[in-house]
Amino acid sequence: MRNRGSISSYIERTGALQKILSLALRYAVINNHKDENWKSCTSMCNDDNDGYDFKVPKIATLVVFRTVEVLPTLVKKWWSDDCPRSLQSQVSEFVQYRVAPDTLKRELARINSASGIGDMEVSGSCVSREVTATYVQDE
Repeated sequence: MRNRGSISSYIERTGALQKILSLALRYAVINNHKDENWKSCTSMCNDDNDGYDFKVPKIATLVVFRTVEVLPTLVKKWWSDDCPRSLQSQVSEFVQYRVAPDTLKRELARINSASGIGDMEVSGSCVSREVTATYVQDE
């Protein structure tokens, strides 16, 4: 995202993140991280009818997912300062079991498809959540 810094500053100054997350969390389904269909929170596409699925809980879950993914520092600050205690464990598990693995997979795919990284080799595991980078250094 080209203007992420400006957008983050604006969201922080206006307090919009609190409003966005409080409204989205009112309708989102974030407490069922063992659901087999957990990927349904990452896209609006509906495979059943080749269209879009505009159900409020799905949209709200997608808003929470993308907000955590795109604005992690602001969300962490919100979580420690403003998140209701009754939701803290659910939000934490949502990030741990849904957002983090999907983000890691996407970033590893981007790294593997990148060109121009020279002799650097990057590998990672979504299971152990480890990323290893090795490079050759000329002396």
